[in-house]
Amino acid sequence: MRLVTACNYPVREGLEVRTDTPLVRRIRRGVLELLLARVPDSEVIREMAAAEGITEARYRKDEGENERYKCIACALCTNVCAEVVGVHAIAMVGRGADKKPATPYDKPSDACIGCGACAYACPTGAISLKERDGVRRIWHKDFKMVRCSVCGTPYIPEAQVDWIVRKTGKDRSFFDKCPDHR
Repeated sequence: MRLVTACNYPVREGLEVRTDTPLVRRIRRGVLELLLARVPDSEVIREMAAAEGITEARYRKDEGENERYKCIACALCTNVCAEVVGVHAIAMVGRGADKKPATPYDKPSDACIGCGACAYACPTGAISLKERDGVRRIWHKDFKMVRCSVCGTPYIPEAQVDWIVRKTGKDRSFFDKCPDHR
């Protein structure tokens, strides 16, 4: 018997997956302690650790840039940006404890369309996406939002509409109304 991640293992007839063996529980606790040391401010990680009876990590807390950061360096954000959205606006940068997602040179990226897919994919809420007064702010950049012609609610960044129209040929007027009023 060997330990593998279930999400990456090929499914086949007769496969038996056990997620609650003593070995799995011991490894899970160790991983949670490492994550807790890396990102002590992550509510998600603290809750997962508490569910396993862990309130404090045995390991020294990271003193680097991630001390008050919630990123666990899983790269889901960069994968969704590249593979699902197709814009490659962010990438993993740095090494070791300092590895994190970022825009090139940590400056506003011309490739970013403000869609927010990265923030929605992030399991720990590490990516800041704020909306206020018809403007979305993400990755050091402000995106003017398109307002629904019926209800006036800002619902999609203009840059995202531009990108969709360019990529698909979809008529721009399709975006005059939010999904609730189409």
